[in-house]
Amino acid sequence: MQTETSEGWIAHRKWRGISLPVKLDILNERGKAKLMNTPFPPKRKSGYLVFALPGGDEIEEWQI
Repeated sequence: MQTETSEGWIAHRKWRGISLPVKLDILNERGKAKLMNTPFPPKRKSGYLVFALPGGDEIEEWQI
């Protein structure tokens, strides 16, 4: 599977038998996300992509 971002399609990463999608860097204004007319950029920390874990947690690409 893949997630569409402003940088193109990013493949989900396998980690401990589960597929992790990349998180998107969505800017919220007053608690509501803007309409998604164009793809958002992927979320990064220290230059590394951030992937979503089950339960709402996250993991950086270098940790996978």
